[in-house]
This record gives sequence, structure tokens and C-alpha cells, in this order.
Amino acid sequence: MLGYEVCQSDVLEEGFQKIAIYTDSNKVPTHIARQLPTGKWTSKLGSLEDIEHNNLQGLTGNPAYGELTYIIKNQFQSRKDLAQSNYQANLKSDRLTMTN
Repeated sequence: MLGYEVCQSDVLEEGFQKIAIYTDSNKVPTHIARQLPTGKWTSKLGSLEDIEHNNLQGLTGNPAYGELTYIIKNQFQSRKDLAQSNYQANLKSDRLTMTN
């Protein structure tokens, strides 16, 4: 799952981004929510604006959103770390281009 792993808790973990996946009775994904750095969750309700919610249970059981089935997490890179990583990759690419 692109570096994500299934986890058991919706509690905020420093250094990780969490995604909650809701599914219908056939386990087909119907909705997702993403955890914010504050520990709150955000999701989009149809064509309306994004909302913030304190927990994941508020959407559970609503037929339009399904049941909370999975919570997955991925180690989060800060923008600074990501920029540094991209810079280093570009340097390496430039060096390869110059030697060929």
C-alpha cells in the first residue's frame, strides 16, 4: 500500500500520517479521512467543503460513508526533509548526466 501499514489505533503518533478507510458491506471503499497534525481528522463530504472532526466514529454507520474498516499509517516527511531529499536526488541525476 505505497509504504502504508495497517495500524490499530486512531491516536496521533508523532512522525506518522494516518488515513481512515470506510467501506460498505462488501468491503468496497466509500470514504476516507486523514488525520491532521492536531490529532483531529479531516474529510470531504461529497461536493461540500472539507470538514474537521474530533474522532472517526461520527461518520460510522451512515450509509453514505459506511463503516470504519481500516486505519493505515505512513511515516511522514516534513517539507524540509522532502525538499532536501529532492535536492539530493537532483544532484545525483545531474552528476549522472554530466558523466554520460
